[in-house]
Amino acid sequence: MTSPLSFPASDFDSWAATYDESVQAESSFPFDGYTQVLQHILSLSTVSSGQAVLDLGTGTANLALQFAERGCRLTCTDFSQAMLAVARQKLPQADFILHAKKIHTYLENVDLNKCSIHLVLSGGPHDSAGRSRRTFSWK
Repeated sequence: MTSPLSFPASDFDSWAATYDESVQAESSFPFDGYTQVLQHILSLSTVSSGQAVLDLGTGTANLALQFAERGCRLTCTDFSQAMLAVARQKLPQADFILHAKKIHTYLENVDLNKCSIHLVLSGGPHDSAGRSRRTFSWK
């Protein structure tokens, strides 16, 4: 099953240089309230300094940056090399992985309880209202 909102990595590669400006300036779907959504996700998490966070579809690492400020260890993945390049500039201490869009399918078969990760952030799949961030926490 494919996501109803599917875009090629090249769309994000060409957007990477201006992505952060776009999400801050946009006042309509899907970025209306972007900063507040990031803050809300952060407030829902129970991770603390030294714990590991896996951000699937990190983009330019706007959310990951806030977890880094809490002292978390980060692994960030995205399917856009250009987005990861921007993210690496913001978070040189994080681990970055370029992945295919199928990583969500792969992770459905991974026993996350056997991993040393405390929080997983995911950008998909999207629901009918366009909400796109899921947060999974365990341990």
